[in-house]
Amino acid sequence: MVPNIAAAVIKLGQQKKNDELKEILERIPTKELVDLVSSNIGGADGFTLWHFVLLGMTHSSKTSDKRFQITMAVLQQLNRVELATKVAFDIVSRLVLDLPKFGPDQLVEILEYCVESIRAGDPKCMGWKDLLPDVLSLLSQQVGRISVNGFIMTGVEYRKKVLDELFKMKIQNGILTSFTGMFREVQLSREEATLLVGKVCDAIRHLEALEIPALTFQLFHVCLKYSSLLVLPIYALQKYFHKHYYKKIASNDCGDSTDFDSIEPVSDKELREAEETILYHLSNVTEFRLDEAQVVAMFKPFQNMPEFLLTPFVISALIAMSKINRTPDTMKVVSSQVMAFLVRLVAENEHERELCQRSAWCRGRIESAVVPDVNRILTILTEHSQEGMEVVTPGVIHFGFALLIAKKQPKLHTIAIAFLQNFIKKRFIFGNGIVDKLKQYLFVELEAMQFSECLITLSLTSALTLSECGSSISYILEYLLLIDGHHAMRIITFLFPLIRISHTIRDAFIEVLRKAMHHSETRTRMMGVFGFCALLKQLKNNNSRRAVLGGSAGNLTQLSISGMSLLSQSTLGRADNPDVHFDMLTLEILGILRRCFTQTVEIRELLYESLGRAVEFNGKLLPHVLQFVDWHFSGYFGESLEGALEIDFEKCVRYRQGASEDVSAGDQQLEIYDNVGKLTAFMVHCMTLADQQQDMGHDCDGARKLLEDVVNKIDGVTLDSLGIIGTLDPKTCVIACHYLNTVEAGMSYCIWKTKPDNGALRDLLKLFKHHQSCKNGTEKGRQEGGQQRNDRVDGGCGSVFREELVLQAGKCVGSGDGRAAAPYRVRDISPNVVSPTVVSPHGTFRRIDKKS
Repeated sequence: MVPNIAAAVIKLGQQKKNDELKEILERIPTKELVDLVSSNIGGADGFTLWHFVLLGMTHSSKTSDKRFQITMAVLQQLNRVELATKVAFDIVSRLVLDLPKFGPDQLVEILEYCVESIRAGDPKCMGWKDLLPDVLSLLSQQVGRISVNGFIMTGVEYRKKVLDELFKMKIQNGILTSFTGMFREVQLSREEATLLVGKVCDAIRHLEALEIPALTFQLFHVCLKYSSLLVLPIYALQKYFHKHYYKKIASNDCGDSTDFDSIEPVSDKELREAEETILYHLSNVTEFRLDEAQVVAMFKPFQNMPEFLLTPFVISALIAMSKINRTPDTMKVVSSQVMAFLVRLVAENEHERELCQRSAWCRGRIESAVVPDVNRILTILTEHSQEGMEVVTPGVIHFGFALLIAKKQPKLHTIAIAFLQNFIKKRFIFGNGIVDKLKQYLFVELEAMQFSECLITLSLTSALTLSECGSSISYILEYLLLIDGHHAMRIITFLFPLIRISHTIRDAFIEVLRKAMHHSETRTRMMGVFGFCALLKQLKNNNSRRAVLGGSAGNLTQLSISGMSLLSQSTLGRADNPDVHFDMLTLEILGILRRCFTQTVEIRELLYESLGRAVEFNGKLLPHVLQFVDWHFSGYFGESLEGALEIDFEKCVRYRQGASEDVSAGDQQLEIYDNVGKLTAFMVHCMTLADQQQDMGHDCDGARKLLEDVVNKIDGVTLDSLGIIGTLDPKTCVIACHYLNTVEAGMSYCIWKTKPDNGALRDLLKLFKHHQSCKNGTEKGRQEGGQQRNDRVDGGCGSVFREELVLQAGKCVGSGDGRAAAPYRVRDISPNVVSPTVVSPHGTFRRIDKKS
């Protein structure tokens, strides 16, 4: 009979015969109908029968008590029978639709059922979580008073009583997640929400790691009712992960990994997975509900608690809630308030660390454990990223850049550089993106040193990774020609480790330097010289190949190869030469550097200095460099008919052609082409290195004989023969400087050649006495000029050994009546020099532009 009644009810309901359905339900006895519905609730047609029973009773006022009895029976049955989650949800959801038709007393009983079910804590029977919010809402909206267990109270008062009871109740861990999620649908005041969040946070410490992510997902949603409450679960989670994971890491910093068998109830892997899932939920929950200003305001009261905020989990949580972590490609670091807040925290923390290091009082007041180690925190975040925890990886990278761009914070810059260096080592796949981001800041603030320093550090430690960043490096190379050469020389240093392993980068670098050598700006040309010399220092035969060499024979000399195209040079190589690639590229570069001999004195001096460092580091360059500079060096020296040494200073220092050499003749222009003293010192350096090599492959006898003539005969060159007589004018002042530099170069040659069984020390003493005599003569001429000593002379006239021998040209320029003479220009041989050097009457060399 029972199956027939159930089938009849379902059939009438499906045919929408509501009147007949109402009649049959009214005729069926209450107990029989209760047994029918409750016994079939777990069957295949249980939900269908439940739906049509409620539907039929909706249209009948006579069956309200019967409906309530059936409802309570079904709810009790849900606590006895284990049903699928979807089936239980469908049954309760159908009941929720009819809740407004129940009376206040009936709603109270349903609510009491929910409270008792929560107290029971059975994780298999949780129909109450979808029922309680709606029942509580209906009761709180009741206009009149209701009777609850003999007490008369309003709906609002009853609601408060129920919530207080729930908040004081001990909730079983198995239903804690559902209990928390239930309150997402309950309208709570700030005090009520605070009590709930505090209760749940207190229970987190007793949970297993894999149970926490689902709970925190529900808890984060509850906290969004009042966003400042998010601090509570984050703090509770921080304590949990510190106790179970980070504390072990701190104690094992000097030991092995923490992934080992132990008696701990939670494994490290589970903890890391739980933390990653929590951060994922936190990012998603807050994405459209909290902006960065609210996040910063939430944590600002704790900014003086570094032990709370500067921890791996809290930093990760802040980053997870930042917009820049979700949209790293569209948002700038400087626009992120969360990043600015973290930078301030780190800066203050580093200040406290410095105080503790310098002050015993601070060490006594501040515990060392309270001051976090930011470097260690960033290392932990890098390790997490390496293990696949990618939720906050974009934000962590931008956090490093936020530290790097901080104004006037060198300690933060050091932390950022160390972090990026370590991060690229561990996660080289991010290398291209990091370099691309770094290039954006590299040229924005040229005066800021940290960006080029970071790039250089990354190049030294992760050269292979950076060598794959072709587009970013090409962008940097092209931009070098648009900035001041002084800054460009600092930036190109990062390329030197890369050109050893990448022919593509090396060839692109050469093309940029070739363009720089023909640039109108002197400093850019100096950058080209510096870059080529540094490139020569790195060259070896295995990294010098530029083209497929032909098999035809050729003569590898400067005169035959300089200035030729790469294709022409490739035809001159010999197949039996083991260093053919090195020779070809070296000669090509030296052929380009030959242009320096038509440049300003600053460029020539830079050439001598940079080539000197190159040959000292790379001895294979010596034959080519000596061949390159030998003819230029010997052109300044000669012998008179009497066999005395002659130095042709007129080739490198003279007044402009057509101008009178009378110092009182007004505006005269002085041309300085070269510094013979520094050129001689460079040759001494090369010859010393050549003597240390057994078989150099180049005849050095001519250069060696010339240097020996300088040592033996330079004391025969007097100041009178150089025209340095009486009061010094600008020209004689510069010649005196160059001459003294040449004497000093001879002295250095004697020192290098000194042995226990030779007489080089006698030559050194002779040159020293001659040097002192010449110095006294020039000092006397300077004093006769009636000028007081001022600034030091630049522009290639400085002494190699002592500042006292540096002469100020303007001090020697007097008009006889005490009036200062007009300034003297020093022009380049090349007609396209934009900023020539000026010798002023006040004794300094300065740069001027076209307007002056």
